[in-house]
Amino acid sequence: MIIATMIAQSLLGLIFTILGLNMLLFFLGITDSPLINLPPLDGDAGALMGLLVKSKFQIFEKFLEVAGGIFLLLSFILHRYAPVAIVILGPIIVSIVLFHILFIPFDKRVIMPIVLLICLVILVAGYWSHFQRILDPHS
Repeated sequence: MIIATMIAQSLLGLIFTILGLNMLLFFLGITDSPLINLPPLDGDAGALMGLLVKSKFQIFEKFLEVAGGIFLLLSFILHRYAPVAIVILGPIIVSIVLFHILFIPFDKRVIMPIVLLICLVILVAGYWSHFQRILDPHS
């Protein structure tokens, strides 16, 4: 379980740090286009993403993604920031999964949200002792 937790932690840390910085630099106008181009979205999915970008909500979300990814990567050295990163990235991963389920028809783009969700479940299981008191009725 420790090895699976370390793999999930490093995978999520790298994904959210690299892809978050990629889009954050583009949204802030530091680069002309994203370094890693994502496939275009059509229909309601494209309209929702357009609204999120136009309202600057996406910038806030990218800051949280980068912070969570950096916390996951730092927790290999400092051993204390992974639960904080799970709390930050958990709702973001759930919204990514719901976005893909509700707005994008099933295709190859659904693989990444499934990988993110599996990594999140592994991390929550690996750090369960940090979250156990939240659900304890006697605390």
